[in-house]
This record gives sequence, C-alpha cells and structure tokens, in this order.
Amino acid sequence: MTSRTFITKTARRTRRYGAALVGAAALSLASGGVALAQQPTTPAPQAPPAAADLSVSVSGERDEREGAGDAKEGKRYEYRIHVINDGPGAAQNVRLMFNPPDEFNADDTSEFCQDSSSQHGMDCLIGTLRPGEDAEIVVTGEPGESGRQNTWAVVSSDSEDANLDNNTARHRIDVEEDDD
Repeated sequence: MTSRTFITKTARRTRRYGAALVGAAALSLASGGVALAQQPTTPAPQAPPAAADLSVSVSGERDEREGAGDAKEGKRYEYRIHVINDGPGAAQNVRLMFNPPDEFNADDTSEFCQDSSSQHGMDCLIGTLRPGEDAEIVVTGEPGESGRQNTWAVVSSDSEDANLDNNTARHRIDVEEDDD
C-alpha cells in the first residue's frame, strides 16, 4: 500500500493527511523513499501591543469664589477636562487640544498646556497614561458676552486607540448677563 503525506502550513498550525508527520524533520514517501530536507522554522508572530482606549469629558462651573450659579458675563468660570485611559495598553505621548469659546478669556491653565496660535485654543501635552490612569486639566477665565457658548476637547496619542468615538467632547454653556 502506498502512503502519501501532504503538508499545508499556515502561521499557526500544520495539517496532516495520510501517514504520520514527524515534526519538521525529514519526511519520506513510503513508495519511493524520497526525503525532504528540514524546513527552517518560522518564528511565532509577535502579538501587537495592546491598544489604549483614551476618552475625554468636559465639565464647567462658575468659580466658587464668584458664588454658586450659572455662568455670568465677566465672572470667573472654570472648565475641567478629564482624560482617562481605559484600555489594556498604555497611551504614549497623550495630547489634548482644548478650544474654549472665542469669547472666553483664559487667565489660568494647567501646567501641561500652552496657547496654540494656530487655533484659538490650548495644546496640552500630558505624556504617558497607563491603563486606568487619568489626568485632569483645569482652565479658568471669564466668559465674554452673554449667550450660548460651545467648547471642544479632543484627545489623541501615538498609540493605537481601540475606540475613537470617545476622543472628542463638547460642553455648552449659556452665559447670562451680569446684573451687578
């Protein structure tokens, strides 16, 4: 009886049909005694690094030194931008772009941030966030004229991000006229 061996190799498995497969060593066909030379083994593929999962949120409130209540024209207002890495992997070179309303006069920012002249906003370099780590950026200033004002925050990093849908946040305030 003639015995044949067929080998199909993929990156993860070896299939065999017919006679027994003797490792990756020499194989022979029983009918003709033909030997196949040993094939060099391919190193196992490296798993890609685990992805980060950055998210950002923005909240705001009138500075407690100005009393409780809504945003008022000319009264100090504080934005809090919260960035967190919920991913299984670290996020390298995390950067936050924060764009307050045009009417907002920022006078105090976190040590991470610098004014961005290319856009009306702030460029905040946070650095590396390991899984579960977070950073909070506080920006204080005065809303300008009364009316509805929007602000945006966008977070990014050099690392792969598993979910880009939560990398942008918007916060809207209705600034009231100051009655004082």
